[in-house]
Amino acid sequence: MSFESTATIRVSVSFSLYPSVFALACEGALAMHGPAPRSPAAQLVGSLPAAAKRALLPIVDRRHTLSPGCLSPGLPTSDTPLAEELDRLRSLSHDDVRTDLERVFADTGVPAHWLSVWRNPRRWTELVALAFDHIGTRLEDAWRRSIRQREREAQRIGTAVARGGIDVALATAHPRGRLRGTALQFPDPNPVNVNASGRWIVLTPMIGRPRAVLCDLDRPDVLWFGYPLAGPSDETQDARSRTELDALLTPIRARLLRFLDRELPMSAVPALLGCTPPTATHHCTQLAKAGLILRRRRGRSVRIARTPRGDQVLEAYARPMADC
Repeated sequence: MSFESTATIRVSVSFSLYPSVFALACEGALAMHGPAPRSPAAQLVGSLPAAAKRALLPIVDRRHTLSPGCLSPGLPTSDTPLAEELDRLRSLSHDDVRTDLERVFADTGVPAHWLSVWRNPRRWTELVALAFDHIGTRLEDAWRRSIRQREREAQRIGTAVARGGIDVALATAHPRGRLRGTALQFPDPNPVNVNASGRWIVLTPMIGRPRAVLCDLDRPDVLWFGYPLAGPSDETQDARSRTELDALLTPIRARLLRFLDRELPMSAVPALLGCTPPTATHHCTQLAKAGLILRRRRGRSVRIARTPRGDQVLEAYARPMADC
């Protein structure tokens, strides 16, 4: 995903339970056939009727990450209740689903694993809605309890926009996201190039700690992303005592970025951060992916330094908000 500059990125945040349900349904369906069948998501999916489990399988085929657009939120910019999203799915006609499949797979034709849906699309939407309803019912309490986390996340994104650090926030939303200049890269078996200029980016934090990141890049005016919301265990300090930069990067990574007013050897980082070498390497990797530090090998040693973008972010977050 490319953009002209951080100033051209327009972002909003929406809160809906539906993406969390969708992501955990996918994760659970994958886990049912993997080495960790007892994960919470797998247990949720494992309690579904057999037909509902089968309805999820086309969505999680490992060779393809594309799915019909009808599975994305109907109005990504709106905090739509789960019940309304499920009613929307149930109301889709045969032609709606088939047209959607033809559009998504226009270049290759409808793949074999989607043919069962093609043959009986109404039955498929009913079963997917049944599965999502079942999972959503079990997530309702967690959704209500997450309100403070969601409020903090909205504040974090809003501050990133105001401070000019939204590109970093977007890159770190995906566990394998990477920022390269004015391009955000996310790994995908079916990659596409998207220009974000002139389009709103809508972010929807998802509860339940799903490992998946959902997106809809086909709308003409909106790019939608659902990403995992950090849980309480991810926060090493109370929200009120954390700086804005800590909230953007996590406290330990913000501290490392501040330390890098000069080039340092990687061997010095564990002592600076008070952590083990593997943990230090992990945090440096995440900052490098966000485009904030650069690692250089010099002979047998590795040295790290802030990038110009790292300097800009540090400066922006050091200024009073009124100056931004």
